[in-house]
This record gives sequence, structure tokens and C-alpha cells, in this order.
Amino acid sequence: MENTSQVSEKFTSTLKEMKGGVPQGLVLGPVLFLLYACKLPIYIQRGRTTLFPDDMNTQIEATNAMFFILYMNHNCYVCLMMYMNCIS
Repeated sequence: MENTSQVSEKFTSTLKEMKGGVPQGLVLGPVLFLLYACKLPIYIQRGRTTLFPDDMNTQIEATNAMFFILYMNHNCYVCLMMYMNCIS
């Protein structure tokens, strides 16, 4: 993916070579996302996860703000570890 940039109504980013990712509009995009994300609901703590072909929604239950932050930090850590292939 060479010379790729982001464009919005007011701003355009500089052209840059992309070293990873899936090109937008690729038919395999949703399949690759689901292969990556299919294990996430197993590790999400105190929440319910819904997977869509190209997105994910997680609802977290907590009795107060402190627990909500703890659960979110844990879930973000799990996502990061899965991204780095530390959890199989």
C-alpha cells in the first residue's frame, strides 16, 4: 500500500507508505477482522460483547466509576495483548 493518505472535508494528511493493515474496501477485511476479534469476548471482563462483520461493541457493567475504570483498563490490556499475540 504505497502513497496512502487520509482525506476529510477540511484536511488531507501527507502521503505515507502503510506497513500493515487491510486496504479499505477489501472483501477479506471483515473476515480478517473476525478472525482477529473472535476470541475477544472470552476475555472481556464484566461485559457483553457483540461482534459485527467489521466492528465490535462492548457493554461494561460496574457498580461505580472506579470499577468501571478498572474493568475498562483490564479489557484494553487484553486487547493490546491479543494484538501483540501474547494471548493465544
